Amino acid sequence: MKNNNLIKILDCTLRDGGYVNNWEFSLESTKAIVKALIDSNIEIVECGFVNQKHKNSSDSTVFSEISQVNELLLSLDRDIESTDFCVMVNKGDLDIDSLPSYNKKSGPVNMIRYAFHRKDWREALDDIEILIEKKYRVYVQPMVTLSYSDTELLEMLTEVNKYNVYAMYIVDSFGAMFGDDFRRLHYLFENNLKKHIRLGYHSHNNLQLAYSNAIDFIQIKDFEREIIIDSSIQGMGRGAGNLTTELIANFLNKKKSTEYNIVPLLEIIDKYLESIYRENYWGYSIAHFLSASFNCHPNYSTFLVNKKNLSIVDIQKILGLLDNGEKKNFNKHRIEELYLNFKSNVDLPINFSVDFFKDQNILVLAPGPSLISQKENVEKFINTKKPLTIAVNHIPKNFKPSYFFFSNQKRYDKFIEEIEPEKAIITTNIHVNSDSSNYKVVDYNTLATKTSNKNDNVTILLLNLLIDQKVKEVYLAGFDGYKFDSDNYSYTEYDRIVERKVMEQQNENIIVSLNELREKLSINFITDSVYK
Repeated sequence: MKNNNLIKILDCTLRDGGYVNNWEFSLESTKAIVKALIDSNIEIVECGFVNQKHKNSSDSTVFSEISQVNELLLSLDRDIESTDFCVMVNKGDLDIDSLPSYNKKSGPVNMIRYAFHRKDWREALDDIEILIEKKYRVYVQPMVTLSYSDTELLEMLTEVNKYNVYAMYIVDSFGAMFGDDFRRLHYLFENNLKKHIRLGYHSHNNLQLAYSNAIDFIQIKDFEREIIIDSSIQGMGRGAGNLTTELIANFLNKKKSTEYNIVPLLEIIDKYLESIYRENYWGYSIAHFLSASFNCHPNYSTFLVNKKNLSIVDIQKILGLLDNGEKKNFNKHRIEELYLNFKSNVDLPINFSVDFFKDQNILVLAPGPSLISQKENVEKFINTKKPLTIAVNHIPKNFKPSYFFFSNQKRYDKFIEEIEPEKAIITTNIHVNSDSSNYKVVDYNTLATKTSNKNDNVTILLLNLLIDQKVKEVYLAGFDGYKFDSDNYSYTEYDRIVERKVMEQQNENIIVSLNELREKLSINFITDSVYK
């Protein structure tokens, strides 16, 4: 291997890429990825997390002990002497005192990347000192480096200089660094970090700047200092993903005369990662742009975007309600609270009669494709039972509903011009452009908080309304449930959920809500559904 000794690539596919598939790499794929990285001459391979709270599995790259990583590496049919291997430990996930000291005879893992949040950096240095005493090469990983003030960074660098750490990192956890942000941090680190300490850069690609910032890092590096650039194969990583290993390796081959072998990386993409990518997309998205713009944890914006009922302006307003202390760590309860409060904070007057649906025989027409594929079943039911029909968040192609129930602003905006106002029932979160007295209005917050999981799926909201109206029995058509790789709507809908995990979670939430509602309401399906 003839690579530049002062520029090294650290591949983090098995660790950071694991956020995509919950670290469920099969033993076969894990070994194949490590061997491909060795064959590609990548200098440093990160094998995963070590977390003593985790129950170890041979098909996972979260390990409970470093010995398990060593055992895996020693089983490879490769010469591993020329490659360095590391693991990441998040502060609090491992009892540092009980960790065995590094012994070359035990295995090749001699590097630990120790990650911590801003509030914990002083305590983290105590753990780092112990790791160094145990003969490990320690990478210092201050997550969300942009969240530190210059004064805090200078203080931390001064303290880090007192230890014999192997590397100090600039960590762009939220992919929020522009070029000038990176250069400012690089200047601080470069001019205040001892020369023997390597400088690393870990990026995320929310703003699509990981590649350009990495090239900038290479071009402005100090001649004497070794630098480490983190990347992952195919950019695999949570959300918008990471710097792409094959791209940065190719750049170094072209511009720095290194000899990285790109083909084994492409083979891994073709054989293993492409299928994961199709089921668990990573890459640029609106959600990741928004998280970078607000410098907040990407799960906040992803949660709101996946609701599929908020405008971008509304999402920005909700993200703007997070204070700086809340932005760094995802708190699902907090974002659910902000979401619910935002949608409940409206002035639309409630004018719906408390017994409007009382004693009615009711059929709900949800927008699933079975409304078309099983049209005959629905028509037969309507002709026989003569029910009052309520379409939710859409206009059915083959039926003429008695009423239309809308709780989703986007769907309302799409269909409302085709609906007679006196047939529209809307929730109070809907913004209307005409006289609201033309519509029947029900309270969103009341309906959305009736189930334990505060489910505001439109059909669940309507069922809650029917229960309030003393309805005892209801029939459902087109409430199919979400299916991956299927058209989940009976009409053309572009603004839809596409990720398998999100679909599965939506289905689980609806099942929980339906089980609660069945105690108060007889729910009958006349078309196929995953919720039966």
